[in-house]
Amino acid sequence: MHIVITCGPAFAPIDSVRRITNTSTGRLGAILSDFFLSRGHAVTCFRGEAATFRGLPEGVKVHEFGTNDDLEKALAKLAASATKVDAVLHAAALCDFGVEAVRDAAGHPVEGGKLPSRAEGYTLRLKPLPKVIHRLRTFFPDACLIGWKYEVEGNRDRIAALGRRQLDEARTNLCVLNGPGWDQSGGFGLVGADGTVEEARDFVALAAGLMWRIEGGA
Repeated sequence: MHIVITCGPAFAPIDSVRRITNTSTGRLGAILSDFFLSRGHAVTCFRGEAATFRGLPEGVKVHEFGTNDDLEKALAKLAASATKVDAVLHAAALCDFGVEAVRDAAGHPVEGGKLPSRAEGYTLRLKPLPKVIHRLRTFFPDACLIGWKYEVEGNRDRIAALGRRQLDEARTNLCVLNGPGWDQSGGFGLVGADGTVEEARDFVALAAGLMWRIEGGA
């Protein structure tokens, strides 16, 4: 099978040299890529260019992206090609917000390639960005689609409900629940179409559970 994995951080530009991003390292995507490759599957990994974990194994096709839009265009290009995609594991940490406007300390709009560093300060107005996960079913109508829901706080019932909502809104097959809000020790939850949650205590258990779901048609 051909498995597509997205991982690492996206960024949203503030000006030509500054950006908003997050702390995703790309490690999970590398672990999953290695796991599926070692089981004989073809793996294509779309990795955020700022990912600090670079240990993708030889044999994985790697494409780097910058912004959310960069990744969406790359996935659309793959979908338009003759390459068959059996599953997409969308673990990339994309930007929820982009910069709509920048104003100086007096409230005046600021434009230009690089914001002057000697200014008294700036105010950024952020706007929600379209979610790439909502495009995956259009791109890959027959693939097994797996999304992620990473939360730093809350309780498991709330996070599981967010995962179920993602399944409905994005028409995905499975949602992986993780982050400190889900499990301080680094475990995962997997919620499927029937709404039940299965536990995966570590990376190995998660990879095995995902492979079982994908090979079984989720």
